[in-house]
Amino acid sequence: MDQTTKKGSLSISGSGKAGGGIYDSVRISGAGKIEGAIEAETITISGAGKIEGGVKAKSLKISGSGKIAGPAEIQELRISGSGKIEGDAKTESFHASGSCKIEGSAWADEFHISGSGKIEQDLHAKDVRISGSAKIGGQVEADRFFASGAFTIEKLLSADVIEIKLYGHSKAQEIGGEKIDVRKHEETIWILRWIWSGREAKLETNTIEGDEIYLEYTEAAVVRGKKITLGPGCEIGTVEYADSYQAHRDAKVGKANKIA
Repeated sequence: MDQTTKKGSLSISGSGKAGGGIYDSVRISGAGKIEGAIEAETITISGAGKIEGGVKAKSLKISGSGKIAGPAEIQELRISGSGKIEGDAKTESFHASGSCKIEGSAWADEFHISGSGKIEQDLHAKDVRISGSAKIGGQVEADRFFASGAFTIEKLLSADVIEIKLYGHSKAQEIGGEKIDVRKHEETIWILRWIWSGREAKLETNTIEGDEIYLEYTEAAVVRGKKITLGPGCEIGTVEYADSYQAHRDAKVGKANKIA
């Protein structure tokens, strides 16, 4: 857009309305509404703000209840209240310590959730960290995936490095990576199980495939890899290994086959 169309700064502190356009900065501290798509350096929503269109910005911070009725392209997106994006979200850095919902897919270099998050479609990121709870309606593709909360991934979880510390019940349809490490968190006690929906700490999946695999408290139909170690609490239908295989005395395994 032509920089001559820039409208300066916009501030809404009550229940006012403003039109879309290009701004230096946008601040909504009441139940304000912007009617149309906007582009800005910074956007701050600390009330019950709504933008009725797409958003493009260097920074968007939501500490109240914010709603974006369109796709969002933002360098740094931080949500400490309640945020909803009715479309795709493309960011360099995404941090949600409150609750967030993305009704499309999400792309990010850093994608961190320490509150509760839901993505209706796919998540693509270099670095994914989940210390709260997350639900992904599609697949997750990442370089690194770290989880110490609870998650549900409806399709494939794929990352070079996958590290999961089990607090509550987590689930993915399939899991694939080079190095996969799943362990029950040492601090998993009854109060933490209550916080994470009251269910025993466990990972549930159909298939796990990787080079180096270490699993605890995992239920899977098939585990396939080069080096496989099963710790306590595992329930595995079939293990297929190329180089080495070890199983804890408490692990339950239907059959184990060495493959070429």
